Amino acid sequence: MPVKIGTFGPLSEAEFTELQRQKARKTDPAMADLLAEIATGQPVRVPLVEGQSARGLRTAISRAATNRGMSVESVEGDGFVAVRKVDEPRARKPTQQTAELGKRRGRPRKRQDPSLDEVLAAADNERIVPEPVIETEERGRQRPT
Repeated sequence: MPVKIGTFGPLSEAEFTELQRQKARKTDPAMADLLAEIATGQPVRVPLVEGQSARGLRTAISRAATNRGMSVESVEGDGFVAVRKVDEPRARKPTQQTAELGKRRGRPRKRQDPSLDEVLAAADNERIVPEPVIETEERGRQRPT
C-alpha cells in the first residue's frame, strides 16, 4: 500500500534534537542500582513482583548487564531470582547443527531447475520423441513439421 502524506513543514534542528533526547532509551533507575550492586561481586536476591516471570526477569538483568560489558549468572529460587557477577562469560553449548554436520534443521531448500541432461533422461524414460526436422531450401533454415 502506498504511503499517504498530507502535508509537511520545516522542523528546527533544536526541535529535532529534543525529539531524539525524548526517544532515547531510558534506563530504569532500579535496574541501574541493581547492576551497581551486582558489580561489587556479591550475590544479590531479587524478589519477583506479582505478574512477573522469573525467566523474564533473568533475561532483562542479563541483557542490561551485557549492555554494560558485565557477565552475570542467574538462578531461579522460590519467588526470587539470585544473580551474581562472573569473571568469564559462560561457554555456549554447541548447537545441534554443529554437532550433526551436514544435517540442516527446518524447511528444506527449494530445488534448483533440473539440468538439460536430467530433462533429456526423463524424456527418454517417458518415450518422448522429438519432432523430426525438415530442411527447406530457404538458406538452410529448419522448421518443424
